[in-house]
Amino acid sequence: MPVTNFPGGASSYGIPLVGQGTVYDMPWGATWFVNNRTGIVNGDGTNRDRPMVSLADALARASAYDTIYVGPGHAENVTASNTFSGAVTGGPNTGAQTIPQGVRIIGEGSGTNRPTFTLTAVASTFALAAANSSIENVRILSPQTGSTTTTTMVTVTAAGCAVRSCQFQGSASATALVTTGISLSSAANDFQATDNTGFTVTGTPTAWLATTGTAAAARVQILRNTIRWLMSGVAVPVVDFTSGSGTAPADWVIADNCLSNLTAASTVVIKGVASATGHIVFNYLETVAGTAAAVAITTPGGMVMYQNFVAQGGKQAIAITTGGNSS
Repeated sequence: MPVTNFPGGASSYGIPLVGQGTVYDMPWGATWFVNNRTGIVNGDGTNRDRPMVSLADALARASAYDTIYVGPGHAENVTASNTFSGAVTGGPNTGAQTIPQGVRIIGEGSGTNRPTFTLTAVASTFALAAANSSIENVRILSPQTGSTTTTTMVTVTAAGCAVRSCQFQGSASATALVTTGISLSSAANDFQATDNTGFTVTGTPTAWLATTGTAAAARVQILRNTIRWLMSGVAVPVVDFTSGSGTAPADWVIADNCLSNLTAASTVVIKGVASATGHIVFNYLETVAGTAAAVAITTPGGMVMYQNFVAQGGKQAIAITTGGNSS
């Protein structure tokens, strides 16, 4: 009876062996492996012993609902939309790659040992343009040198996508910056941003997560994120859905987050639009030495709000709103 091989798992004589984990963690389609860490022997990416050198190579081979594991210590630049520097020079995968429907890009490792993708150009971005795709447990860094401002770190233009457990660096210096962390088009319904972290060195981001266009996506969930960004102004929000003036955000949930506008004298952390619906609950909102510390949520529309707290050095308050209802 032939040996059955399970990538990263067990082998048996014809009898599948399932180890610890859940059905959620088990890949549905093919599994691909990527790692260019020094000392790794690279190959066709079908197992951890011979991973591909670039995420571009894995995306070029992936089909819908495949899973791509990117190993600890992997590092490459994102030089344009879904364009990755680790691809072999002159090879077939040096251009923009598509992230297929349902593909999960999962980083392995923890802390700074997670896979690191550094944005190096204005148009550098992870583009989630096919439904149900995700990016998980990777570090996404702003440009590190020179005078470059990347427009958007992750661009979402399809339904059911997710960004989970990633780290977002919003700036590396006063001239190496990003403008927006995650942008959501009107098609980004059912998007999830969960368990992410974010920091800046200095810089002028205008939002960590923002809608684009006058029609906003529906049923967006922003849960358990810790984002501490130095924003471009005192009233520049970390979460911004003000663009949705035509079709307002519907059934959004913003809950259990720690969101900080670290600009001196800041007053705003979340900024919305009239007629928005959903919930803003159980959030910790940080402003810095502002004169209106409690007014951290602007124009929430019809969103239900409960137990949102604002704090700054030596002060704490229950968050109230401007342009909405409060009691």
